[in-house]
Amino acid sequence: MRHHTCNFRARRLPCGIVALSLMLALMAGGLSGCESGAVVEGLVVDFQGQPLPGVAVIHARDGAQTITNALGTYRLRIQPGETGLEYRKTGYTPGNLQLNIERPRLVEANTVLLWPLPIEKGVYLFKDFRYHELERMEPEAYQQGDGSPLLALPRTPEMETDLESLRLLCYDMPPFDVRLHRLSEITARKPMTGAVEETVWGPVETISILSAPIDEPEQLLLEIDLLSTLQPGVYAVHWGALDGYTTLDSRCYVFRIADPEEDEATEEDIESEDNDDAEA
Repeated sequence: MRHHTCNFRARRLPCGIVALSLMLALMAGGLSGCESGAVVEGLVVDFQGQPLPGVAVIHARDGAQTITNALGTYRLRIQPGETGLEYRKTGYTPGNLQLNIERPRLVEANTVLLWPLPIEKGVYLFKDFRYHELERMEPEAYQQGDGSPLLALPRTPEMETDLESLRLLCYDMPPFDVRLHRLSEITARKPMTGAVEETVWGPVETISILSAPIDEPEQLLLEIDLLSTLQPGVYAVHWGALDGYTTLDSRCYVFRIADPEEDEATEEDIESEDNDDAEA
């Protein structure tokens, strides 16, 4: 019996075809690597919970970025691992979100909240979703009846609020050494002016507070956290101005908490006057 042996000769491909095949293989491998990344989807809203369009979403590791659409949503492909996203929009607090993605997959990110920023630095009463700037005053030097020195404010503040609406936010102010004092009317006189006395507003009680940043790590917007309930009266937020320290800020930011009983009495007086006018 005769055995037949089949011999196959390998054909050499032209160099151009080999190079083209190699390039296509490399391109396919590169595309495969890109498609293997994780996809992060999320939502950015403002302090009212409304979708926020036009927010730049930036991958902290490699700079890849996208922008939120009209519905405040975004979609960004990134590589797995421990990383973070940054959120930037002009006129708003920056946002940051840390992620730990173990494998390529679709990731639903937590909703990110950005706050609008006031026009200029200072202390604000945040009420009805609006910033109301507190009145700024420079403390002046006085002398009390017993001769002791006093730093006080020369006039009564116009800004008034109630306890239920009291929320204090500081923009672009030092994140440390913030103080809150309750003020009271004090009779004093200016040094070197003789015996002319004035009624001024001086500090009578230190209120315990904490300042907590709304945004990290920039800390552009701080919220003053009250550790006790305030009583009706006049108050001043400052960074040492009433204690004689003006390095951080030489001004006081002053407001008044309305007294509900006084408001009721005033309303009764107005109603009584209206009734008298009607009878007349």
